[in-house]
Amino acid sequence: MIADFKSVVNLTERRGVATIAPSVIFSPQILNEQDNYLIIKKGSQINVTINIENQGNVSENNVPVKATYTIQGVAKAEVKETAIELINPSEQKSVTFSGFSAHPGKKCELKIEAGPVENEVLMSNNVVVFKIMMEK
Repeated sequence: MIADFKSVVNLTERRGVATIAPSVIFSPQILNEQDNYLIIKKGSQINVTINIENQGNVSENNVPVKATYTIQGVAKAEVKETAIELINPSEQKSVTFSGFSAHPGKKCELKIEAGPVENEVLMSNNVVVFKIMMEK
């Protein structure tokens, strides 16, 4: 009977992670939004913290998280990567990326991508893109 139950549990395994956009915190802070751009306070660099959630029913190990920062008029993007060592089902963990260069007055885009994890089916919630501009 227990062996039958275990096989049913394995059949219903669900795996997936997501970036939780409303959890984002920028440093310097967001002042307002203008024409789909988040306007952030002037500073010497940009740091961002965002929550990643395990939306599956299996603990995940070494979940890759990548941030890609592109600046209007600059050919090379800044890329930073990290990994979440362990994240349990329904758990959210904060990830911080620090030291993106400041470009006051330029339109920038910050893409944050979590996962994918093995056998993940829904990947549309793995990526979030923020359009940002630092005040001059």
